[in-house]
Amino acid sequence: MRKSEIYKRHHKIRRLPAEPLFSMFNGELNDAQMAEALRLRRSKIGYWRKHGIPFYQADEVACHIGVHPSHIWGKQWWQSS
Repeated sequence: MRKSEIYKRHHKIRRLPAEPLFSMFNGELNDAQMAEALRLRRSKIGYWRKHGIPFYQADEVACHIGVHPSHIWGKQWWQSS
């Protein structure tokens, strides 16, 4: 069993809603374009829409686009940490 699977079994993964991140693109990009811009698989975008973004990935993607996660998620970022 991989470490990530063990972690998921024993810890609830904190998630943030995906819409604040996606709204930064102002509806100008479809899911495939957004995935390319964020260097993700298109299926990841759909998964995040449905389930939310894991806290640690939210931090990584915010850094990738050059902003602090609190700029995207506001108070939700600080409440989740």
